[in-house]
Amino acid sequence: MHRIPQAKAPVYRRPTEAGAPAGAAALTVPDLDALDLHQGRAGGRDLRGRQVEILYWAARGATLDDTAARLGLSPGAVLEEVAPLSEAGLVALRPAPRAAVRRETLARVWAEAVAKHAGRPFLLPSGGAPLGYAEAGRRVEAIARRLAAAGLSKGSRIVVQAEPGVETALLFWAAVRLGVVVAVVDTAWSEAALLRALHAVRPALVFADAARAGRARAGRRPLVVLDAPHGAPDRFAAWLAGEGSDVEAQVGEDDPAVILFTSGTTGEPKGVELTHGALVRTARLLAETYGIRAGDRVLTLAEGHSVSGLRNPLVLTALTGAAAVLPAGAERRRPAAAVELCRRAGVSVLSTVPACLKALAAAGQPLEGLRLILCTGAPLPVAAAERLRALTPAPVRGYYGLTETAGVCVVEPPGGAAEGALGVPRGVVAQVVDSEARVLPPGAVGELRLYGANVATRFVGSAEALRGGWLYTGDLACWRDGQLALLGRVREAVKTPRGDLLAFAEIECVLERDPAVAEAAVRAVRDADGGERTLAYLRLVPHVAEGGVVARVMQRALEAFGPQGAPAAVRVVVDFPRASNGKVRRDTLPGDLA
Repeated sequence: MHRIPQAKAPVYRRPTEAGAPAGAAALTVPDLDALDLHQGRAGGRDLRGRQVEILYWAARGATLDDTAARLGLSPGAVLEEVAPLSEAGLVALRPAPRAAVRRETLARVWAEAVAKHAGRPFLLPSGGAPLGYAEAGRRVEAIARRLAAAGLSKGSRIVVQAEPGVETALLFWAAVRLGVVVAVVDTAWSEAALLRALHAVRPALVFADAARAGRARAGRRPLVVLDAPHGAPDRFAAWLAGEGSDVEAQVGEDDPAVILFTSGTTGEPKGVELTHGALVRTARLLAETYGIRAGDRVLTLAEGHSVSGLRNPLVLTALTGAAAVLPAGAERRRPAAAVELCRRAGVSVLSTVPACLKALAAAGQPLEGLRLILCTGAPLPVAAAERLRALTPAPVRGYYGLTETAGVCVVEPPGGAAEGALGVPRGVVAQVVDSEARVLPPGAVGELRLYGANVATRFVGSAEALRGGWLYTGDLACWRDGQLALLGRVREAVKTPRGDLLAFAEIECVLERDPAVAEAAVRAVRDADGGERTLAYLRLVPHVAEGGVVARVMQRALEAFGPQGAPAAVRVVVDFPRASNGKVRRDTLPGDLA
């Protein structure tokens, strides 16, 4: 059964310190085991979409007024919607508990981290001096006072385009301490892309490192240059030396904390607003699921414009008292340099993506000292996982999420994910639906859609929004033995002559089982009759001869998918065209069958 976590699970805290007001009412679910919201059922009956949403909030302990406000309904309309469920004994209206509820804000996380872990290291920059929580706390307060003196307050925005480092980390905490929203953009963005983001965000201040200051100046907005040499104009150190102002801010967990840009369904970048609560809850979910603890040294190879690249080295560490190892640029991009940094800095937890782990596995250098590898995205191919096991005893534990879900919504269960599966949903309703939004049964392939407290509802620079409060991910998925399996993108699949959807990721997974294949990539093509077929490309393990590999993997594909589902051809390449995050750009692979 795929059930929403019970109210006692650490996935939701209402945004108030004092508990529900006197006389408040709440919908309660007497038997949480009767709920199967992922399949849209309760007590053996099918639920309408609105009923699923109401029961989701009821299971999390929201008051009736809270639930109504979140859904844009009146309390009476909420009660009318669930009246049939009430008659069946599946939901009841009762006085809301008065117990105090913890407020999940980044400001609170930071204050508690500085107080509790003052003597521990917080930031460990590669080649630089370590910075402890106590000193970091003092510097954050100084930066917050300067931001306040510059006229920034709750709801103001800043844009950051810089390699992650000590100054960007402290700037982040100072900004969220004030309720200022931090928009982090890709360091690889061109001047034109940055200008579009500046137009959409309209920041009060822009922070850029010296390598990108020229692009930022083109935006004609107040600029502060990070990591600039002494005497350089707009230097951060000189800006910080100015007068400060008192810092007072009342920040709630539903207030926006960051804006991160991602590609929408149109391919145009959209800014996603993530709240304080979403970042704290997802960090807590990772910490409790995978046992991140004080004393850990966490190395994150992604940059801060991604959720994992921002939350894991900053929020996850502060929440647990761990330290963030900050790599130099080359150490993010070169496997050998990353391995050496792990050894030199005593890294215990490595956070990365499948593309990077494939590269580390192919490099063949032992990963010493690690106790855990966190991998976000698709499951690691079997062959790559086997090569990694020969390099480190650290388990690879996966999680799945999108920018719009604050990066985490599916985690591995205690026994680990089943082969080919991602894991189980946490904090969200996860449904697999067909093209008409009908919930599909276990085993059927459809689009994954999500609903929940951590799903973003506000976007910047794009008219794109949720559909009826649900996030349609564009990912093909199915339920397998109670766990979600990800099969690729809706647009990264072909229909077989039988009408079945065949995801590129399914084909790639089969091809990557061959020990000679380091990585596979598949794209769609049209054959002479106009039918959809696939082409497969292979990157081989270093020093492996090409002879016989193509025939062998083609035979694997024929056995797995038959002649109509197997690739029309298989080709070997030195490497693939990639995006800045390391993912293969399938659309740029050659598409000719000749």
